[in-house]
Amino acid sequence: MSFVSVVLWWAVGCAKAPVVVPKAPSQVPVASGVEDPVPGGAGTDAPSLDLLQQWLVGRFDSSAQAESDERYFDVSLTVCPVAWSGAERALYVEQAITKNRDKPYRQRLYVLTQDGDTYRSQIYELADSDGAVGLCDRPEGFDAQTEARVLKGCGVALRWTGEAFEGTTDGRSCTNTWGDAAYATSEVRIHRDGVLSWDRGYDDAGSQVWGAEAGPYAFIRLAGADR
Repeated sequence: MSFVSVVLWWAVGCAKAPVVVPKAPSQVPVASGVEDPVPGGAGTDAPSLDLLQQWLVGRFDSSAQAESDERYFDVSLTVCPVAWSGAERALYVEQAITKNRDKPYRQRLYVLTQDGDTYRSQIYELADSDGAVGLCDRPEGFDAQTEARVLKGCGVALRWTGEAFEGTTDGRSCTNTWGDAAYATSEVRIHRDGVLSWDRGYDDAGSQVWGAEAGPYAFIRLAGADR
């Protein structure tokens, strides 16, 4: 899969996703306490689900891209583990324009599972998204019975490449009706330094109608941020 790959990401179906054409991210310092990947190539020595969760959980932003390219928004991404409906690994994901962090434009639940060397992120939409704003600052207040609905076809299957987890949605399976779209696609690369993601919407004819046109959003882990 091409490196120009999602919020989650891998979290498609959002009507307010910024439309940008990013440049490739530059290398920046990484927060302490993040584990190195295990040695190995694609399809071999697949790490446990623990590493995928650790690399996803944290606070990230795209400020480096925003500073270097005016077509970029400075977006904050926050991910934290929560207890939900008996899921062994559920993560709450929140994205917002950094200057408007109290008004996120994307809120999702991700349920992580592993089957051999395949990792899956099933995506759910919250029924009460307003009540979950800022949840990562108060995860103990999350109701384990909070109602959510699965976004069918929008989950992402990930594979370990030896240094990152990479994956994509399956063809046209993720339906989407925003901005004249009929379906959406999402590609993601989760690595030690952060997340690269590319979400796009297409009409019935296969023409792109929303999303970045030339590459992924780059979310870099914030050094020293609480995880």
